[in-house]
Amino acid sequence: MSEWWRDFFDKDYVDIYGPVDAKKTALEVEGIIKILKLRKGSKVLDLCCGYGRHSIGLTKRGFDVTGYDLSAVLLERARRDCEREKVNVNLVIGDMREIPFESEFDAVINMFTAFGYFENESEDQKVLDGVHAALRPGGKFLIDTINREWVTASFREKDWEKVGSHQFALDLRSFDPLTSRISVKTVILGGKQRIERSHSMRFYTLTELGKMIEKSRMTLKSVYGHIDGRDYWIDTPRMVIFATKK
Repeated sequence: MSEWWRDFFDKDYVDIYGPVDAKKTALEVEGIIKILKLRKGSKVLDLCCGYGRHSIGLTKRGFDVTGYDLSAVLLERARRDCEREKVNVNLVIGDMREIPFESEFDAVINMFTAFGYFENESEDQKVLDGVHAALRPGGKFLIDTINREWVTASFREKDWEKVGSHQFALDLRSFDPLTSRISVKTVILGGKQRIERSHSMRFYTLTELGKMIEKSRMTLKSVYGHIDGRDYWIDTPRMVIFATKK
C-alpha cells in the first residue's frame, strides 16, 4: 500500500465522495480568506486541489487560483465544474513533492488532510520545502489536517457511513502509535458491485508539524481547531495551521 495515492483518487472516489454540501465549501472558503487575510487579486496555490471545490470558491471571490493535483481524474472533474460555474482556474497536474513554482504565490493552501501520504517523513518534508519555494517573500501557508490527538482519543476500529445516494461504506481501521500511521480498508456496498479501497496516512502532532514547518524556513503564526477559526485543543477533530515564509 506504499503508493496507494497513485490510483486511489479515481472515478469511484469522485462518484462516492464527490458530493460535498455547497454551504460547507462556502464556509471553508470564508475561513481560508479570514485566517490568511487575503486581499482580492491575490495569487493562491491550492495544493492537492482534488476536483477543485475550494479553487472554484476562491476564484468566485476574486482570487487568482492555480489548482495542483496528481489525479488526472479529479482534475478533469475540476475542469468540467469550472466550465459549469464559468470560472477560470489554472489546473496543473503534478506530484506535491515536486511543486514547479518559484516565488509565485501570495498564499498556498492544503485542505482536507491532503498531507502525510508518504512512507518517509523526508518525503513529507519535501512538500513543505516546495511550499516555501512557491511562496513570495512574506507569503502565507494554510494547512488543514486531522488532529492526531483527537484520532488517538476517539479511535474506532470500524464504522459504517452512508456515501452517495444509496451506498454504505464500512471502514476497517488500524493505528500504529509508534509510526502515527493509520491504515484504512473501506468496503463499499449497495451499488452494482462491491468496491474495496485502501489507504494509509501519517498523522503528525502539532509539535512535529510545527518543527517541519520551521525546518522549511516558514514561521508558524497560529493554530486553530477548525477552519472557522475556533480554538485548537486536543479534542478538536481538525488542526489548521497558519504559517508565513521567512
